[in-house]
Amino acid sequence: PHFYLVYDAIYEPERSEVVVKLLPNNEIDSYVLLWRGPLGYGVHVWGSSGCKLLEHVAIDASKPAYVQLYSSDKELVECTKAWLHGRGFRSVEVKRFYEMMCSRELFKPSQNEYMAVRITEGYAEQFKKYMLSRNRDLSLGDARNLLVKRQYYAIVIGGEIVSAAAICNKLPEAGIVCDVYTKPEFRGRGYAKAVT
Repeated sequence: PHFYLVYDAIYEPERSEVVVKLLPNNEIDSYVLLWRGPLGYGVHVWGSSGCKLLEHVAIDASKPAYVQLYSSDKELVECTKAWLHGRGFRSVEVKRFYEMMCSRELFKPSQNEYMAVRITEGYAEQFKKYMLSRNRDLSLGDARNLLVKRQYYAIVIGGEIVSAAAICNKLPEAGIVCDVYTKPEFRGRGYAKAVT
C-alpha cells in the first residue's frame, strides 16, 4: 500500500505533500499523501487516523480529486466524503477498486500482445480523442505530456486508439499499471489484456 508514498517522495517531491502521525516509537500510525497533478489531485489515506489528518491538507474543487482509501471502514468513507464536501466538491462518488498483483513469473501474456504498440507524443491527437471518449478532456499539450511521462501501450485500429494502458509509476522492484480502458464497442476481444 505504500508504493505511491515511496514513489512520490523519490520522483515527485515538488508535487507531493505528506501529513504523518507517528506512534511513540516513531513508527508510522497513519498518513495522507497529496499529489498535485495536471489533471487533478491524488489523495491516499492510510491508517487509523487518516481522516483526522485530512484536515491538514488543502485542496479546492477547481480540479477533480481521486481519493484512495486503504480501508473500507464506513466511518472513514463518510468522514472523507464530508471532508470533500467541505472543500467545495458537490458530487462525490464512492467506488470499490481491487488491486491486482502479479509477478513476472506468473504473468501469462495475451495472444493478442502483438497488436499492442507503444504510443508516444506522435499519437497526441489520437490520444486526446481517445481520452475525450472517456470524458477526460485534455489539452493537446497535456496529452503530449502524459505520453512522454508514462509508457502507454495501445491497440490502434484504423488510426483510432481503441484500448490503452500505461505504466504509471515504476520502482526497481515494482511498477503500477494503470489507466487501463477499452472503448465499449471494442470490449470482449482481449485488448485490455494485450495492452497490459
